[in-house]
Amino acid sequence: MLVAIEDDPGGKESRVIDTIDQQLKEWVNSTVAGQDILMSMPPATVDRSTVALSLYELDTAVPGRCDGPRPIELTLRYLVTTHAEEPIEAHRVFGQLLFAAIENPAFVVDNRPLPIEVWRAFGMAPRPSFRLEMPLVRERQASTPLITKPVEV
Repeated sequence: MLVAIEDDPGGKESRVIDTIDQQLKEWVNSTVAGQDILMSMPPATVDRSTVALSLYELDTAVPGRCDGPRPIELTLRYLVTTHAEEPIEAHRVFGQLLFAAIENPAFVVDNRPLPIEVWRAFGMAPRPSFRLEMPLVRERQASTPLITKPVEV
């Protein structure tokens, strides 16, 4: 799932992260229907089954080779957690999402535990989670016209 946009002086590029958010919500709905989906860290307690997709980190990707202006390449990192009144329900949904993400070639999945300091910063007790890395590429137009013939004086 790669989102690429072209340089847009009209400001539409600011909607690109929204597009990735929407794609992730659609993926969750197609994997485990009937879940509330939060695009932020969830509250400490929830009264129904919830999936939280929290955009928590943005990183510069290693640029690839290209001819012309180099695109802006970023990596968005989402923390995925599940919550429910009954822990067994949260675990069931978590397992379904984790295996679906691992099987999806569009996702880079990191399921290493988060450091306790991160959970403290979120004000939450540690819980099962994994991270999805999503590439975001913004193409840029050449700002200088290419010289195609010798200069005439």
